[in-house]
Amino acid sequence: MFTFKRWFMVIIGAAVVALGTGATRAQETPKFGTVTGTVGYIQKIALANSAEVLVELVDVTAGTSPNAQALASQRIIANGRQVPFGYALNYEVASIDPAGRYAMRATIFIDGAARWLTTGDYPVITNGKFSADVLVTQSSSAQSNLAGTQWKLVSYGPPTAQTPALAGSTLEFRTDANTVMGSGGCNQFSGSYTVTGSTIKFGALLSTLMACADDKMNTQEQKYFVLLGGATRYEISGEQLKIEYKEGSLIFVRVGAAPATQQP
Repeated sequence: MFTFKRWFMVIIGAAVVALGTGATRAQETPKFGTVTGTVGYIQKIALANSAEVLVELVDVTAGTSPNAQALASQRIIANGRQVPFGYALNYEVASIDPAGRYAMRATIFIDGAARWLTTGDYPVITNGKFSADVLVTQSSSAQSNLAGTQWKLVSYGPPTAQTPALAGSTLEFRTDANTVMGSGGCNQFSGSYTVTGSTIKFGALLSTLMACADDKMNTQEQKYFVLLGGATRYEISGEQLKIEYKEGSLIFVRVGAAPATQQP
């Protein structure tokens, strides 16, 4: 017979089971954790619109290494924004060894090339910190021997048939984040460039839209912009700069230098 005592014990037992289940659930480890912070640099340098920021959580248990395993990452497109960039990086808690060491790193890419890098690690998670403001510094490859130089175009075209250039087309490589500016002869322009060894590539060049009074200068300017867009390689020889493209080269002399003999 189902007595009141038995009924009461069943109710109590069910309550204990329910409480135990709730406690177990309350003690379950969350599946994901989050590290937040910012990525920036100290220099007052504007980033190109095409800049891309890569933030990574890496395992440095075995020691600091550029090839340390990334457990999670986040990419941020600049789209005209400037540092600092905020991030919120989610990671799987199960991938973390309580005895391990983990750190945040960041890289800023310009036109696909790494131009700003983390020089040290920013420890997180197992040291009790879940936030890190990461500083990056400009890589040595970002500062080529072109940075800070100014040039004027003297000729262009195929190696055996260079066309003398009308005065006015210039090129200036700034020292800030691989930016370039100059004049086509009528219009001012600016943009970005990347250098890897002796190869060179210009990003989209933005220019003013003034009409040239001289038709010949107008033709030269339009061709100048097109040829810069097709640049593949560069070479500096004394006071002369040669920028090659598929069918020929652009020949410049350094601004302020004495006229030099043109070489194809």
